[in-house]
Amino acid sequence: MDGGGGEKAAVLKQWVLRFYLNSLFLHVGGDIILVLDTG
Repeated sequence: MDGGGGEKAAVLKQWVLRFYLNSLFLHVGGDIILVLDTG
């Protein structure tokens, strides 16, 4: 687990970004989130 802080931060950042975008584009549907997941 040594030096895993950067990876953990990246995962957290991705999770927050996804949650933010999901809320922002909620009226559009899940299309944008699906694109981010595959990309």
